[in-house]
Formats: sequence, C-alpha cells, structure tokens
Amino acid sequence: MQNKVISKEIKKSLKALNRNDQKKVLEYIRALLKNKKQNVDFLNYYGSIDKQDAESIKNFIEKGCEKIDHDEW
Repeated sequence: MQNKVISKEIKKSLKALNRNDQKKVLEYIRALLKNKKQNVDFLNYYGSIDKQDAESIKNFIEKGCEKIDHDEW
C-alpha cells in the first residue's frame, strides 16, 4: 500500500471512532514515534567506543560488578 492510501484509510477510520478512542490512537502513534526516536538516538552512539575500551569496560564489570558481598546486607 502506498502512503496516500494508508493515510486516507487512517483518516476514514479515525472519523468512525469516538473522541476517547481517537485519543487512544493518538497516544499509540506518539508511543510509536517515541520508540523510533529512542532507537535513532541509540544509533548515534553506535561505534563511539572502540573495541579496546569496550573490552576494558566489560572486564571491569565482570570483575567488580558481578561479585556479591554477603556481609554488605
């Protein structure tokens, strides 16, 4: 389907909904757009840490963050 056909069908369907359901559709659309933006934001950082630094961070996490200090609680 082409964008125009989809847009036309969405508009037609929205008119058939009551105001409350139209608000739900709008919230859903906003949620979809927000998720898309978050994915794009993440991709901006992809590759910004070189392999050596990533390995160093991984090792630090494995050595320090995965240990449980039973006396701490």
